[in-house]
Amino acid sequence: MTTPAALNWTEGLSSVLACISVGGYPPPAISILTHANNTSTDITRRFSMSHSATLDGVAGLRVITYVSERYSIHPIDLAAVRILYT
Repeated sequence: MTTPAALNWTEGLSSVLACISVGGYPPPAISILTHANNTSTDITRRFSMSHSATLDGVAGLRVITYVSERYSIHPIDLAAVRILYT
């Protein structure tokens, strides 16, 4: 799965957005910024955050996988701004 470095929204079209990080310990903080007119705005608070961990494998060879997800619950309209993940 490839991840875009930036997303572009079309004015007037709403959509749900999610940013998912697999791996990493401690689980990373995920920030979502908009960039328009050479100004960045942090919109992270508009999104919910969840963390989960799964344990796979047999005793002695177990692997813990952490998943962090920042997501919008409702469709959002970002009015043709560029989304930057950090």
